[in-house]
Amino acid sequence: MVKTVREVTLAAMLVVSAVTVQASEEYGRESSPPFNRGPARINSELDGFQSKLKDYGLTLQLTYTGEAFRSFNLIPDNAARYRGLVDLHLALDTGQSGLWPNGEFFIYGQNGHGEGFEVNPAGDPLPISNIDARDFSQISQFGLRQRFLDGKAQFRLGKQDVNEIFDVNQFGGDFIFPAYTLIPTVPMPTFPAPGLGTSLFVEPNGWLSLGMGIYDGAPEVESLGFDTAFDGKGGYFSIFEAAWKPGFGAQNQYTGKYRLGLWRHSGDFAATGDSSKIYSDNYGVYLMFEQLVFKEHHIKSDDQGLGAFFQFGWAPRDRNPVWRYVGAGFSYKGLLADREDDTLNVGLNYSWLAGSDPAQNSRTHLANIEVFYLVRLTSWLSLQPDIQYFHNPEEDRKTGFAAGLRWILQF
Repeated sequence: MVKTVREVTLAAMLVVSAVTVQASEEYGRESSPPFNRGPARINSELDGFQSKLKDYGLTLQLTYTGEAFRSFNLIPDNAARYRGLVDLHLALDTGQSGLWPNGEFFIYGQNGHGEGFEVNPAGDPLPISNIDARDFSQISQFGLRQRFLDGKAQFRLGKQDVNEIFDVNQFGGDFIFPAYTLIPTVPMPTFPAPGLGTSLFVEPNGWLSLGMGIYDGAPEVESLGFDTAFDGKGGYFSIFEAAWKPGFGAQNQYTGKYRLGLWRHSGDFAATGDSSKIYSDNYGVYLMFEQLVFKEHHIKSDDQGLGAFFQFGWAPRDRNPVWRYVGAGFSYKGLLADREDDTLNVGLNYSWLAGSDPAQNSRTHLANIEVFYLVRLTSWLSLQPDIQYFHNPEEDRKTGFAAGLRWILQF
């Protein structure tokens, strides 16, 4: 089954790449980790083909993300390494296709390739890049999304990347270090192993959102998920999130989103530092806020200006490699004249590591500072030079750096 899924995914990617390499339409996902503010797609002579697909309710999106990074005192060989990720998304609007209103079928294929590297090759939970993983080809997501109650409620069923729905950081989505995208104390099914499950979001008004979901607790890479979701061995991951969405200013132009999340995992977890002791569950809490604090134009629809974010996560120290986390940063869109879509981003985070003993000179924390400037050169190409500083990346390395370039092509 795994081999078949890999071959089908690669074949689909090659076919669609050949057909759509110069064409695309905007695809309306809430977020697309690790990139939330992607550039507009290419317009070309193949727009007619895409328009015909739209007539049947079909939408295609192809994205290629590549990055090359050099390590400085992070890994033994201080090598320069490359990592690439292909994302292929196909969606069917059930209303446009004449089936029923306000629904959408989706299927999402991915291929990850290249060596990449982690802060600690022995298995540190925080790699340098949020696309770092072993090489794979898979159907990452599939299922149905349905809106009802005049758009105030949304239901999803299928294989899903939970971080596209919960714990989503708008201003942190373009960061490369993964903690800004996903708080590391939350063991949710996400890239590169989304899980089968279901979620329900309700937005009774413009300032409140309530969401809940339950998912396979032990999904595997290159699996459709049915073999692990119902075997009862890996437990289940459940989550609840409440979000307050205020608007400040005379025209409510300073928008924000403040989240409180609670989660529980019903699987077995080995005790920190003692694998012979097993806990039968896991749980935790996270807080997050995103807030526009300055706008160049006092118009609600214009998002040029300064946005800030803050993150906090907690989980029991006795069963989690990262038991407490804080992160913060800002993103300024349109800082330079005539570069209205570019963003300057700075972030700082600090993770408390469990099972550490200062008396034995073992690590108690990992700190990261990341700075990058995202340049949207064209409607289809973005470049992102990035530098990261690490404090205490390994027991024998107190500081280290990583510098590199990410490029994103969207069709």
